[in-house]
Amino acid sequence: MVRFEDGSERAVRCESLKRRFNGRALSDFYGVPPRLSLRANMRSVDSVLGELLSGMNLKVAELAPELLEEAWLRAAGPVLGPQAELVSVVKGVATLRTMHPLVHREILTLRQVLVQALNRELGEGSVRSIRVRFG
Repeated sequence: MVRFEDGSERAVRCESLKRRFNGRALSDFYGVPPRLSLRANMRSVDSVLGELLSGMNLKVAELAPELLEEAWLRAAGPVLGPQAELVSVVKGVATLRTMHPLVHREILTLRQVLVQALNRELGEGSVRSIRVRFG
């Protein structure tokens, strides 16, 4: 692991001294920049993703399955809530799963009311539409 100026540590694969010297000598002789090595400063995917996701300021805990379930039960009420399950909220689309065709129809009928109720529970702008699936 090599520590860089920004304080991060990354694994760096080094080329041999002879190859590096030959490359530098040839680039100086011909007056061109040295050829970049694709293997130098390679990083693992998990380290790159970790760095990117840590800088995005995501609120992962708010969309945990337990919290989605509680929010759905409060938003839908005691009659409709247990008949369907809020599976996910992705890009403003709440996906619900139900086994009953009548519950599917009722959710579609009350779509706008349920969107408003879910936004009260999960935060304004969290849900823009509802998608219902059987199964």
